Amino acid sequence: MLVNEMPGIFDVIRAQLHSTYYWYKNNKGMFFMMVVWPYIMVGMIFFLGGIFGNPKVYADRMGVANPVLFLFSASIVAQSTINIIDSSAGFVLYNRWIGTLTYIFLSPIKHFKIILFSGLPEALFGSFIALFSITPVIVYYVGLLGLAELFVVFFFIILGMIPMMGISVLISLVTLWVKEESNILNSLVPFILLLSGVFYPIKILPSVLQYISNILPVPYVVEAVKLIGTLTSGFGEKIFFIILIVSLLGLGYNAISMILVRAGETKLRARGIE
Repeated sequence: MLVNEMPGIFDVIRAQLHSTYYWYKNNKGMFFMMVVWPYIMVGMIFFLGGIFGNPKVYADRMGVANPVLFLFSASIVAQSTINIIDSSAGFVLYNRWIGTLTYIFLSPIKHFKIILFSGLPEALFGSFIALFSITPVIVYYVGLLGLAELFVVFFFIILGMIPMMGISVLISLVTLWVKEESNILNSLVPFILLLSGVFYPIKILPSVLQYISNILPVPYVVEAVKLIGTLTSGFGEKIFFIILIVSLLGLGYNAISMILVRAGETKLRARGIE
């Protein structure tokens, strides 16, 4: 980079790509857990479901044709949700703990760009590896057509990450202004998964939680996964509606987070990071 060249978004992404690569290169155990995580989750659900319930009843209540395929795909949606929050909000939290966040925020790049894009490479990498890990199962049950379905699932995962990036920035702001930030982060992730409809219908939740789920992107991505596996009537209209809603949520959350970060950036630089 030239001395007089201002760093930008691509510099942040490139730096985090290098960081992600060397992190997993030196932590092969975590890479292995990322690969087997969908199998652990689905295996646990089927084990407990076999004891207390029936897979056919689960499929009927969830509105899916094949519970195995849906659960594997839904587990990737859940993992991508955790990845983007941990990668973005966790980036702020980790660097605050080790004392490097102050120096990062003193760089010429705007705080919003740092928080928003620092976690993106790791989140995409983790989701891609997890999706690749379930490819043998999908191909076994569906055949080569399953590969096309996986590409569509990956598209909706990326689409769902756009509003989740904005939500992660908002979570990051909270961690900067309150104490016990680890408890906040650890509580919000399960709460978001609770409202996602990944492993059970949202309609069984209390009404107030169902309303909150309507403003989260994850339930719409889960609904898209269901539609991909069943190809019901009106498939095109439903998929277009999901793309539209998630896109609007992405614009809304990222716009709100950008405004709040810019409003607090001057105060944060003056006050410092404790």
